[in-house]
Amino acid sequence: MSTAIDELRKKFLDRYMRINRYQECMMAPLPHFLPAEQLIFCEWIHEYDQYGEYIFDLPLYPDLKHWEGRTEKEVLEAMKYMLALKVDAVRIESSDEVSIIEVKRRGLASGVGQLIVYRERFIAQFPNLRVRDMIYVTTIMSKEIEAAAKNQGIKVYVLPWLGYLGARYRIGGG
Repeated sequence: MSTAIDELRKKFLDRYMRINRYQECMMAPLPHFLPAEQLIFCEWIHEYDQYGEYIFDLPLYPDLKHWEGRTEKEVLEAMKYMLALKVDAVRIESSDEVSIIEVKRRGLASGVGQLIVYRERFIAQFPNLRVRDMIYVTTIMSKEIEAAAKNQGIKVYVLPWLGYLGARYRIGGG
């Protein structure tokens, strides 16, 4: 008998990955992550022993029922993809639980809002699954944003040894 998690894995098999070691994480072709974000994510996994099963860049599609009959089907289909939310990472916790993870170089209010909206859309799209945790991983964050995140039930992980990534305006060449 297949579980809700089995169905999620099957549906997003091309985005699914089991990460057992730091090196696997760093060498993985993680979609949606810039190199700095991949380093932050892999450091978080290593430092907090968060190895396990992940689905990356998971799309959460908007409810467009209120647009049906008001615009062409082709436009609706395009809107579905253009307005889809993309969760950085979903960690499989159990047969019916996941955690939703947002990774940012700088911990800003936008990440808090993203996690709240992601949780709502995830529950609507996958009603047989429970969101155990919303997790915000960053390198620098103000106390005000951290307090607001925690007040919303978000687990915050700040990796200060990578703070230079958040403090720099541009990362890389050019």
